[in-house]
Amino acid sequence: MEQKIVQIMFVLGLVLLQVSISQSKGIVVAEKGRTSAKILISSVAANSEKIAAEDLAKYIEKMTGAKPEIISTEQEIS
Repeated sequence: MEQKIVQIMFVLGLVLLQVSISQSKGIVVAEKGRTSAKILISSVAANSEKIAAEDLAKYIEKMTGAKPEIISTEQEIS
């Protein structure tokens, strides 16, 4: 059940990202093999959420050559 919720949240996030991109000039996740993007997860994230964040980082790296850092809400966002 928890995995299903994570999958639904992931899809919802993609939909919201698409909506924001379509209403803006675009979002640059990576450029020329470099990224300053970070994946933010809760400091109390479930294991399935951590795995989802790792999968997202892995696939962003496969597509762009740049792997975003995964940080938790306990870390300072710069």
